[in-house]
Amino acid sequence: MNRRKLLLGSGVALSTVLAGCSSDETADGGNGNGDDDDDDGNGDGNGNDDTDEDDNSSEDEVEDETQPDSSDEEPSEPVVTKIGLVSEWEKPGDLEENEIESGSIDEGNWSAFQFDIYAHEGELEFTYQYDLYGPENVRRMTSSDTKSELVGGDGQGTYEQSIYFGPGENWPTGEYLARVTIRDEISGEVSEAKTTTFELR
Repeated sequence: MNRRKLLLGSGVALSTVLAGCSSDETADGGNGNGDDDDDDGNGDGNGNDDTDEDDNSSEDEVEDETQPDSSDEEPSEPVVTKIGLVSEWEKPGDLEENEIESGSIDEGNWSAFQFDIYAHEGELEFTYQYDLYGPENVRRMTSSDTKSELVGGDGQGTYEQSIYFGPGENWPTGEYLARVTIRDEISGEVSEAKTTTFELR
């Protein structure tokens, strides 16, 4: 199995946009927005009740660590393998190295997730959705964006994406649940949802 890692850093905030700074930068047309809403899908990312939405997306840092040869393995559906809250995120592996159990309710926070996905004829195209639920299962943020990259070979690879979010005005302290799904836009396959919990204090 050919394995590769791609750094995909997307700064998504309720009130802040964080841009990548590597030598290879790609501007995306996805929405990358952080929305604040309840289970009915209402909110504007600032704890308000109106339905206006601002699309905040940043440039991505893309770093292809390996150039694998072509593979004969069969494509499979994407799999989200891990989600976590991190103290900082700059490169693949930071999810493992910088994972923390709690973040600040008064400041912005980094979250990251890893996933496996198949590169078709050297091309990778996927859409992620990241939902964040607060206490009492109220959805506080959702972010969705589509990424497309040339990765230099076929086969299954492991990738890491980061999300930067800032709490809304009325976010309570307590346990938060993050939920991530990945859709392979080339094959149409969608991963099962992966969840994790962490504290915002």
